Amino acid sequence: MNDELDDVDRHADACADPRVRALVHEYAAVNAARFERVAPDLCRLVVADADAHHFDGRREWLLAFSVAALEQQPDAEMAVIGSAFVDRLIAAIRTSGQHGYGGRLPATASGAPAPPDFAIVNAVIVGAQRTAGGHRLARLVARIKLSAGASVHESIVESDIVDLTAGAPAPADVAAICVARARDEGRPPATVERPSGAVAGTPDHASASVAAAAVARRIDARAGLDDGPSRHNIELFRPGLERQVAPAIQRMRDDAARALHQELQRIDGFYRALLAELQTAHGAGSVALQAAQRDHQRRREEEHRRHALRIAVAPIQLISFDVQAERCTWTLRTDAAITAPLHAHRLLAGDAAWRVTCQLCGNPAHGIVVCKRAHVVCDRCASRCSVCRQWFCSTHGLAACHVDGAAVCASHGATCSSCDRPHCQTHTGRCDAGHDACTSCIAACALCGRAVCEEHTIRTHERAPLGMRRLCDRCRVLCEGGSSEPVGRDEASPCATCGRWICRNHQVACEVDGSMHCSTHLRRSDYSRRFLCPAHQTRCDREPGAIVATNEVELCATCGCAICPDHGNACTGCSGRHCIEHLEPLEDAPGRFACAAHREQCHTDGRAWSPGRTRPCATCAHDNCPAHLLACTWCGAAVCFPDIDAPSNRCLTCTRIAPASDVADALIAAAVRLTRGRRARGWAIASDASRHVVQVDLGWTRRIVLSVPHGTAEAAAAMAHSVLTHLRLR
Repeated sequence: MNDELDDVDRHADACADPRVRALVHEYAAVNAARFERVAPDLCRLVVADADAHHFDGRREWLLAFSVAALEQQPDAEMAVIGSAFVDRLIAAIRTSGQHGYGGRLPATASGAPAPPDFAIVNAVIVGAQRTAGGHRLARLVARIKLSAGASVHESIVESDIVDLTAGAPAPADVAAICVARARDEGRPPATVERPSGAVAGTPDHASASVAAAAVARRIDARAGLDDGPSRHNIELFRPGLERQVAPAIQRMRDDAARALHQELQRIDGFYRALLAELQTAHGAGSVALQAAQRDHQRRREEEHRRHALRIAVAPIQLISFDVQAERCTWTLRTDAAITAPLHAHRLLAGDAAWRVTCQLCGNPAHGIVVCKRAHVVCDRCASRCSVCRQWFCSTHGLAACHVDGAAVCASHGATCSSCDRPHCQTHTGRCDAGHDACTSCIAACALCGRAVCEEHTIRTHERAPLGMRRLCDRCRVLCEGGSSEPVGRDEASPCATCGRWICRNHQVACEVDGSMHCSTHLRRSDYSRRFLCPAHQTRCDREPGAIVATNEVELCATCGCAICPDHGNACTGCSGRHCIEHLEPLEDAPGRFACAAHREQCHTDGRAWSPGRTRPCATCAHDNCPAHLLACTWCGAAVCFPDIDAPSNRCLTCTRIAPASDVADALIAAAVRLTRGRRARGWAIASDASRHVVQVDLGWTRRIVLSVPHGTAEAAAAMAHSVLTHLRLR
């Protein structure tokens, strides 16, 4: 309303809300208050005695509308939103000036019947009924308070001119007339400019009479209004109010979002350190840690609530106008004999054009269409069916068939049960499952050729053995090898154990019989790491927890246990499989084993040797390997290490040789054959478990030592000794 205030210096550095100054003028004009200009942006308000109680009993107020004016007159009151004066002013207006009346707008057109000036698309007028009346126009002045976090913003906002009778915004030309009329009638009585601090004089009698008449006229008209704007009426003003405060709302939302982000970062940082300390001290599941986590969540929710944008609208003043109007109801009839009433009105001010409000969208209608269900709507809310060629509104049809984009009415359209999109009867197909669907959803199965819709179709993955395909529910199976992904029957095989399907990408065959099995029925052999089905899995008796193939175990030839290759081997002598416990590695054949029947043990170290590779010790008669047999240096017989006297390198039997006077004939005969008839000078004999050692003294330090086994008359070994030589005879 800055254009209304001609007496105010527009070039002053004003910082107050211009609506505050307008409210002061309006209040002074309606409530017989005196409003005087003292200096640029400095005015004096003198309220009536009846309204002084709204201002705490104070009648005179020196008001500054800019910083410069406040600096010139420090005693003045700054008239800004949120100040004590503005709060008292709003309270006074809402008590005694909540309604302002701008009077009746002058008629610019006659009330004679006028033909409709809008287009009727598919009908003709067959009858009309006219009435005359009046419409109430209004504009709302409200205080809007925005709060978010610690930020608060208040502003006084004027709405657009609204036609309360029609429930729609007033036409632009009529709204301009209302604004101009409010500007002309809202001017306060004439004021006299005074120097700063001077007392204003009383206006002349003529001006006072005009002002008093205007005030009386306003008060009388105001008395006939309702008590206040209803919730419904405020909703009519809401779009205009929101449009004016939209920049402030967006600015406060952005500021609140930044402040919330900073506060949440601070809170999260504090609780992050606290939670880490509690977890270290009390453990992850402690009561103290859980309590701190709940408190952290509560603090975050509090900050979200505190920084949420809140909008409070407080109506201050409702300024209303009256205007003459003409209402008409035309009866429309289509070619299909469908009749419907059309309601229109025109305000006899401004251009006086007929105005029709669409029943669906609520916007002014420039083209009128009669729906096949007898609804009258605007041409933007109506379409023509591509099947029956009749017009229909958006509530009795589909916006467009999604196949070809053509409009279709409710009688010839449907919603696809598969894709939930609208389609017409022309593009309706039959699914093999027994229901209708749109043609874009019905296609042939890639395997059997059945026509099925998307609801009964499964698409395989592009990584399937045969790629992405469209299959019906009969031709698709779920592969057990993956995440139960669908595949075709032609690219999968059933499990030989349970019958579940496995595609080619996940098929694994039992490596014993080659049959396909699913993953739950296949195990790897712990010996060969081959895949085995349950029918070809067995266990080794020597390692019960291991799984081996049935063709990897054999029975031990010794104990009959089932043994795997890791716990058994073949005997070199008999070629039969035996447990490791029944086999010994052969020292003379590396890498080969022999069972107890086909090996010989060395008595000294217990190691196994091939048959025939050991010889009995001449002294103890135990078998010993060649490595543990030595030839006695005295008798020449092979004896084991334990039976050798280390200092003399003679066997223990030779160390016990003693002179003998009675020698057996068999021993004498064996000695004669070696001495060739030479005369013996003396005999010495020693015996052990397996032989007799006979020493024959031939004189001149010559001796022959024979080793004769028990029960024989032939020397097994013989040595000839002299001072100079030691010769093996046998």
